[in-house]
Amino acid sequence: MLSKRSSLLLMARSFSWNSWVPRKVNICAWRVFLNHLPTRANLMHRGIQVQNPCCAFCEVHLESTNHCFFSCPKIEILWLKIWDWWKASGSFNPSLEDILKKIVGFSEDKKVSKIFHAVSMIVIWHVWTWRNKIIHAASIEEANSARHEDNFSTVQRLSLLWIFSRAPFRSHSWDSWVRQPYDLGVS
Repeated sequence: MLSKRSSLLLMARSFSWNSWVPRKVNICAWRVFLNHLPTRANLMHRGIQVQNPCCAFCEVHLESTNHCFFSCPKIEILWLKIWDWWKASGSFNPSLEDILKKIVGFSEDKKVSKIFHAVSMIVIWHVWTWRNKIIHAASIEEANSARHEDNFSTVQRLSLLWIFSRAPFRSHSWDSWVRQPYDLGVS
């Protein structure tokens, strides 16, 4: 029988790091993969009292890792916008674990898959920063304002900045990135 440490190490090895995003994004996604971010469900599991266990986004469901990063209705909308932007097929329906392990089967092209994986990791990192912005807002009005932000364009902007400052691509423009991000890896 494997010890908890051994099973954690085995699980950590199946996580797919991406050199085209900042270290902080990889670490955040890795902690999501290991279920080690302080979501409200994780805090309660560790015996820490939480005033409100509900999700910062929908304010209805328990804030578990999967809910916070994938199945919350507000987060699902963000993922659907990402998949639509990348023109994913209607049958494209990966799980959070599939995305983190890089087994999404989005493209046969390795560069395109790596770019898509990087964008997905940026979504995860951005969701966490968005959640923290809501939770640590100075007022209810500020929290509500943050809760209703459309973060899709921020993910596009950060993706362009971070991926293309690290990836070996010759040219890229905002226009081509917004219109056809999947073409940049092939060219």
